Amino acid sequence: MTSTAKSKHESDELNLEDRHHRARKTTEGGRCLVPYGAYSPQSCSYRWQAYQQALDEKDVYNWNRYESLVTGAPLMLVRRRKSEKGERRWELAEATAPERGAWDISDAVSSSNFKNSCNTPYWFEAHHIIPHSELKNAVAGVGKGKPDQNELQLMVRRGLMEEGYNLNHKHNMFILPMDRHVAKALELPMHLAAPDLWNHPEYSSYVEQELQTFFDPVKRTISGHEEKIEYNPVRKKLENFSRRLRDRIKTQGRRLWAKQESVALDDIKPKVNVGDVHV
Repeated sequence: MTSTAKSKHESDELNLEDRHHRARKTTEGGRCLVPYGAYSPQSCSYRWQAYQQALDEKDVYNWNRYESLVTGAPLMLVRRRKSEKGERRWELAEATAPERGAWDISDAVSSSNFKNSCNTPYWFEAHHIIPHSELKNAVAGVGKGKPDQNELQLMVRRGLMEEGYNLNHKHNMFILPMDRHVAKALELPMHLAAPDLWNHPEYSSYVEQELQTFFDPVKRTISGHEEKIEYNPVRKKLENFSRRLRDRIKTQGRRLWAKQESVALDDIKPKVNVGDVHV
């Protein structure tokens, strides 16, 4: 492994290399709390996991959803470009109206859609339903204000990984378009409200507020100086939250596109009931 790869992932102190586990050629069995973006068939690759999740939801992305874009007129779509420092990262590019199946997600070896290029078949991004920063902040909040805050943060992260939690698992990943025309056809929110943006602050703020409540039992256990901390219920709440929030993103995306001209992730205002935890 190169030193660059280590600096991006395994050597990250917060990923706890002694507990981290990367499973090859499967979405299952991974233990990871840090995003690993390179597209490769392994459990830590959030781009590969997002692709695997999309394969399970072909009806969200395939022909019947984008057929409306076949108008005969050229499409002008936002496209990501490689930019020099200080330049914008996108451009408007003319795209051929898609033929039947051209934008479909497929596990065929011949298909390059949603794999190595974020512009194929259109500009998309792999969204963490529970974002990395918000989970990190929620975990750090367990020990906030305590003299051993850093040690407590690592303890909680270790506990989650020992229970098998994987931030990059496909159930926490969602392929979202960046172009308004594509998003409207798919009835999904754009990942970001504008291509110049790098985050979704309102969505992230909502998620972090919800996550804080998941760790309240851990805080109480620590404050009560109890020896045994139960992390399995927290893992289940996190995973259940991802599944429910995915459904809300799809449902509200359809509803909002029916009444407004632009819909982004920050427009989604879901209230998810996580009282019923499912394995």
